[in-house]
Amino acid sequence: MAQGRVGMAADMTAVAMTTDLGAEIRGIDLSAPLSDACLARIVELFHRYCVVFLRNQSLDPRLLVRLAARFGETGCASLCEQSIPGLPQVSIVGGIHGGVGAGTPARGALDWRTDASARSEPSLATLVYAVQCPPEGGCIEFVNLCSVFNALPPEKQSFLEALRVVHDRDGLPQRPSTAGRLPLRGEQTKAAAYPLVRLHPVTRRKALYLGMGTSSRVQNLAPGEGQKLIGELETFATQPRFRYSHRWRRGDLIIWDNRCTMHRMPPLGPGQERILHRVQVKGEIPVPA
Repeated sequence: MAQGRVGMAADMTAVAMTTDLGAEIRGIDLSAPLSDACLARIVELFHRYCVVFLRNQSLDPRLLVRLAARFGETGCASLCEQSIPGLPQVSIVGGIHGGVGAGTPARGALDWRTDASARSEPSLATLVYAVQCPPEGGCIEFVNLCSVFNALPPEKQSFLEALRVVHDRDGLPQRPSTAGRLPLRGEQTKAAAYPLVRLHPVTRRKALYLGMGTSSRVQNLAPGEGQKLIGELETFATQPRFRYSHRWRRGDLIIWDNRCTMHRMPPLGPGQERILHRVQVKGEIPVPA
């Protein structure tokens, strides 16, 4: 894109990765100012596909924060995460597998999770920019929880709509993927109970609201019964038919909707390094479906 040019919606194309999850946006340079029409088109695709990404971007941390702020109010990194000096909104995530890296290592990377679901202001969206990636890149996987809910039998849907799930990472049973992770401090240690099925405030679609990295129990059920239900739902939700797997490249920007997706980021191979910059956008208290 020519220097000084404003990004316009007419320059943009989109390629869907699946029918309802993941879309690549092409023809836009995010380092240039975006017109309101261009941003509106990006947001439209974000709501339709839940996850959107743009390749070959050049975004310094300030530009990343500026872009995130056009989606809503940005939040600060948690106290246990390293952030950019002077930009507390930007978390540095990553490092060298098996060694000391430049940022916060991913905790419970094998867990499916929904960002900031244990907070009093759960996340609306997450924006992640790939600063450095190994040649193979590694991947991040997503699940569309609207599609998962729609695939359940009607009687199961009705049962789940009456339940509330407690999100509390510190209250989870120890599993191989959670043992030894850094303790969370501050607001993220507070448990929050939200509807197990939430209504998306924009699309009005119903979605499960859970993640094995955050969902500790179901309020309305006995502890063992609740954990069993959460496990059954995760097994059902993470079938290949509901997933999109994204292969990272340097310069990627991914934006995902935390109100209707889960994600996980499997670790890299030995000696590989990946550095990501992440910004969270604050959302609203989940409304029952």
